[in-house]
Amino acid sequence: MDLDGAVTEAALVEIFTDLVKTYRRRAKLLAALAEASVYDPGVREEFHGLLTVGHVELAKHIRRAQDAGGARADIDPESTAAWLVWMVERGLYQQIRPAGPAQTRRHVAALAAIIWHALYAPDPR
Repeated sequence: MDLDGAVTEAALVEIFTDLVKTYRRRAKLLAALAEASVYDPGVREEFHGLLTVGHVELAKHIRRAQDAGGARADIDPESTAAWLVWMVERGLYQQIRPAGPAQTRRHVAALAAIIWHALYAPDPR
């Protein structure tokens, strides 16, 4: 979300590789939070609050990138950020947590491609 200028898919792979490393260091705690948020209102409030911070910051990044001409102008920053943040959270929980090294590399590459195409890829038309 701190990226300025042209964003490449390769840069996103690096960013998401680091994100996965950070997630893995805290995977048990984050999984417990996600699971407890289903039935505990206090945990849900805290957990959703953490994700809301990510959503707000990503929406700001998308707006800055749109203003600079580096992100697609046809997407809504708020809605797109909300979808992407929750998609990444669930993907980390469902895909990354149980994955081995080779699977993790494939998941990271796929995530980078999804984000790049959703936000930055030039319109092919």
